[in-house]
Amino acid sequence: MASSLETLNSTLPRYMTAVDDVAANLAKTVNDQHALGYDLQGNAGGDFFTGNNGNPVTSSTIRVGITDTSLLAASAVGGTANRNGDNADAMAKISSLPGGADTLYRQAIVDLGTAAKTINQRASVQATITTDNDAARQSEAGVNLDEEMTNLISYQRAYQAASKVINTIDTVLDSLMSLGS
Repeated sequence: MASSLETLNSTLPRYMTAVDDVAANLAKTVNDQHALGYDLQGNAGGDFFTGNNGNPVTSSTIRVGITDTSLLAASAVGGTANRNGDNADAMAKISSLPGGADTLYRQAIVDLGTAAKTINQRASVQATITTDNDAARQSEAGVNLDEEMTNLISYQRAYQAASKVINTIDTVLDSLMSLGS
């Protein structure tokens, strides 16, 4: 139960925050590069990614803010005559930036995989410890056949001895009774 509570209260929120950071980083880096370019009308680019309904960008609110393809700021040079696509190339290279969204996403996935492996190893160790403890408890609480056989032999010998004592007393009493008659 403790591990379930830790997962709900600590682990899941930590990874949700990591994914939100990836979305925010992606939106910022793409938006910053998009703002450096120019659309088909020669206007500077606006935000490519936005949060829905004006909310901050997170993994659950991120949206493509441009619905008209003519507003894509693909050119690095202003004006309607020059459409070189250099800004689109620069946006494509964002994925290889150190500290960019791709790096943050990879790190979050590596951290998640490492945490999962650690948890699986702990569960395996705990299962082994539980099995060993159960076996040790059962060996202590279980019936030892050698010990029980020894006890049965002791009881049998005690019964035989008591039987001989009673036979001896019976013989003595018979002898005493026959002398008196």
